[in-house]
Amino acid sequence: MIEIIDLTDEVDEGKVLGSPLPAVSHAVNSLENICAHRSISFPYTFSLVSSHLMFKSQPTNWSCGYTNIHMMIDTCAQMPLFTQNNPQNALIQRIYREGMNSNVAIDVLQEVLEMAWDEGFDTAGAQDLGRIRNTKKWIGATEAISILRFLGIDARVVDFKVTTTTETLTSPLSSCANFENRRDMAGCITKWIWAYFNNVWSDFSRISGISFLPPLYLQESGHSRTIAGIGKEWVNAEESDAVADAERSSVFFFDPIIKIVMNENKLVAKMERNALSTFTNSHSFQIVYLAPNRIEPGQRDSSKLIVSEPVDIVLI
Repeated sequence: MIEIIDLTDEVDEGKVLGSPLPAVSHAVNSLENICAHRSISFPYTFSLVSSHLMFKSQPTNWSCGYTNIHMMIDTCAQMPLFTQNNPQNALIQRIYREGMNSNVAIDVLQEVLEMAWDEGFDTAGAQDLGRIRNTKKWIGATEAISILRFLGIDARVVDFKVTTTTETLTSPLSSCANFENRRDMAGCITKWIWAYFNNVWSDFSRISGISFLPPLYLQESGHSRTIAGIGKEWVNAEESDAVADAERSSVFFFDPIIKIVMNENKLVAKMERNALSTFTNSHSFQIVYLAPNRIEPGQRDSSKLIVSEPVDIVLI
């Protein structure tokens, strides 16, 4: 069952209180029904997001990374693939419980991140940030992956960036999809997200009978969001390029600083963003996604080095 939690009426900043709203199956159906009238197609495009965590006010911008990581872990906590016979399941469930009852579990996630660093995950990031507990340091995609992999969850990242011939690529990740302009980058990102929601978990879903998908973690400069789905408006055209597809595509976000409402039309307005305009707002993006695998003990050491995946692994 998917739930959206409305945290804005009775909570202080960063607190998660109140009753879960019977939402996500309802919310997803509402989105699909409304968008169907606009000729937008959703052929298997929505993820399981077990809760929508957010803040009453915006001064906690530094914590958006923790919030989106928490939403991904909430999803994993309900998936047997990541919980059954996983030595880290108790920690996964602790994060899930604490987030549902008190905080966005920032203190627990900071603790887990330091545990991951102490075990050797992302040594470069550990040296760069130093100690993280009880601080308001910003974290990003590599820290998200360190936390998720430490928990035995096979998290991966793709890196998109607009570069020039005179610019030195400064990304710490080893493989980056480089583009000459933002429109081309936006087209590729949109195509990649579409491929993820249609292809990456298809074999697992067919075998297991589970029809939902884990969400995506989108990192841009200064902020991160959770991508819950994507839809595309079909037109009668024999040929279409990636940029045109992005212009006709809608990406649906759970954003820690945006209040989710249950009114169907308002729900769409709150979550929906045009893909082309969204992905031309910055010169670089990183997307963290979950592969349908668990990191087994024998794979743990090799998972400690974080490098970006080639974009075409998902696009194939």
